[in-house]
Amino acid sequence: VRLASVLHALAGFGLSQKKAAPVLPTCLICKRLHLIMSSRSRRVAAKVWKNGDVAWVQYKAGPARGTLDKRLGETTWNVSFDDGEETQIPERLLLREQPMEDESSSDDDSYDDDAPAGTPVRKKQKRSGGSGPTSAECGAPRDKRVAKLYYEFLWFRATQRRRMYPRERVVGSGVELPPAELPTEGQGGWGFGKKLMEVAKWGNVGRYLDSGDRVTGDFVRAKIEHLGLTLESPEGIAAALSMCVAEMDGWRVDFLRRWTEQTPGDWFRMSKGQMKGLNLPANREEVKNFIRFAKPIMRNEPGPFFSASYQVQGRRLVDSYYDQRLKQIDSVVAELAASETWKEACAAVQLLSGAGQFVGGQGLLTFAYGVCKSDFTKFAPRLDVSSMEEFCSFGPGPKNMVLALWKAKRLDDEEVVARIAWLAKNADAEFAKLGLAFPYQVKDGRRRPLTAVDMEHSLCYFSRYLSAHDKLRAAGAATVYRMLSGPVTSKSCPRPSIKWLSTLTANTAADRCRSWIGGGEEDDESDSDEEPQPQPQDWEKTR
Repeated sequence: VRLASVLHALAGFGLSQKKAAPVLPTCLICKRLHLIMSSRSRRVAAKVWKNGDVAWVQYKAGPARGTLDKRLGETTWNVSFDDGEETQIPERLLLREQPMEDESSSDDDSYDDDAPAGTPVRKKQKRSGGSGPTSAECGAPRDKRVAKLYYEFLWFRATQRRRMYPRERVVGSGVELPPAELPTEGQGGWGFGKKLMEVAKWGNVGRYLDSGDRVTGDFVRAKIEHLGLTLESPEGIAAALSMCVAEMDGWRVDFLRRWTEQTPGDWFRMSKGQMKGLNLPANREEVKNFIRFAKPIMRNEPGPFFSASYQVQGRRLVDSYYDQRLKQIDSVVAELAASETWKEACAAVQLLSGAGQFVGGQGLLTFAYGVCKSDFTKFAPRLDVSSMEEFCSFGPGPKNMVLALWKAKRLDDEEVVARIAWLAKNADAEFAKLGLAFPYQVKDGRRRPLTAVDMEHSLCYFSRYLSAHDKLRAAGAATVYRMLSGPVTSKSCPRPSIKWLSTLTANTAADRCRSWIGGGEEDDESDSDEEPQPQPQDWEKTR
C-alpha cells in the first residue's frame, strides 16, 4: 500500500506535466502490482511454516489444499491433503493462498530433470475435471515421409533381431511371417537409410528386451543379497530402486570405480559381468560416503564425471538431491506399492529429487524389467500392466519426434503421450500400408502388442536415426556404408551407435569414419542395449 501511494504521487507529479495523460487510481496500481508479484516472491515474503499450517499446492490438475503434518529435514514437509491423500512436498512449492489458475507450469517444456518440478506430480489426480486427449482423437501423423521412415525403422530393427535369434519365437499379425530377409536399396520403396541401419548399433523395439536392464538387474540382485535383504521387502525395494535411479544418473564408470576402491573392504563389489568391481550407493551409509567422496572431487577436478549427455545436473546431485532422496525413498516405495496404473507408478518415482520424466521413468523400467524380471507384483501388486499401452514418461527426443510427425509447434505432456500411444495402437495398419509383416514377440503363448512404453523407447533411437538420415542423405550414407561395413563386419573396429552417426554430415563423413576406424573417435552412447548386428557368415550358419 505504501509503495502504491508513492507511485500514485509520482505518477500525479509526472503526469501533471503532460496534458492528456490521466492519473491511474491507486486501486488499479495495487491490482497491477499484485499481478506482477510472482508466487515465488509471495512465498519468500511469507512467515515461517510450522506444523498444523494450512497450505496450498498447485498441481497440473488444479490446486490442492492440505495440512502440514511434519517437517522432513530442512526443505520438505509431509502434507495431508483434504481428500485423504498424503505425500511429501518441498517447502518452496507451498503456498499460503489458493493459487490462481494461470500460475500452473503445465506448459513448461524444460527437460532438465530438476525434480520436483515447479508443478509437482501426485499419484492420483482426482481434481482433473476430465481426462486428457485419447490416442483415438489424435488422428494420423501429418508428415507421411517421417511416418514411413519410422515404421520402416521399427520393422528393420525387429527383423535384425529375428536374424540374430532365429530360435526366438515371433508371430505376425494374423498372417504367416515371411523369411527374415532384409531389403535392398530401391526394393519396395526402401531408400538409403538401410545402409545406416546396417552398420550402426541401437536398442531393441521392445523396451523389455533391453540388455542393459539385464546387466543392471544382475548387479542389483547380487547387491540386495549381499545386504541381507529380500527384493519383495520395502527395504529391498528402496535399495534396489535407489540403485536403478542412481545408475540412470549417468556417472562415468571410472568415477564409480574410484569411489568403490576407497570404500571399506567388506562393502559390495560386483564379482562378474560388465559391472565387475563396481558398486552403486544403495542405503544411507553408502550414499553419505558417496557424497563425501564426490563433493571435493567435483569442486576441484575438471571432469567429466558423467557419461550420459542428458545429465545436466552436475553437482546438484551430491550437493542436495542425494540427501533429499534418503528422506523421500520410503514414501516413494509406499506410493509405488499403491499404484494401480503405470502413470501412477511413474509419478511415484518422480517424487525423488532429480528424477524427472526421463531419469525417473527409465529408472523404474530398469527396476521392473531388469531387477524384477517383469514381475510387477514384487513392487506394485495392484498395477494394471496393460496401462503401459496408453501411458509412458518420455524424454526430449521422443517429444521432438512427435512434434515432427504431427507437424506441431507445441504440445502439452498429455497430447504427446496420446500420440505416442497412437503410434502403438495403429502399428498393424501402418505396417500393412507399407507391405511389412512385423515380427511380434510372444508372451504366455500370445502375441505381445507394442505399447506406448515401447514406442517411446524406439522414438529415442529414431530421433538419432532421422537426424543422421537427413544430414547425411544418400551421398553421405553411401560413404559411411562403404567405409564402415567391411571393418565392422570383420570386427576390426566396433560398431558405432546411431547416436554417433547422427553427429556426421555428408562433408565430414569420410574423415570421421576414417578416424573411427583408427580409434580416434569416442562414442559417448550410454545405452547398453545396443547389441551387435548379425554378420552375414553367422546368418548363413543358422539358416
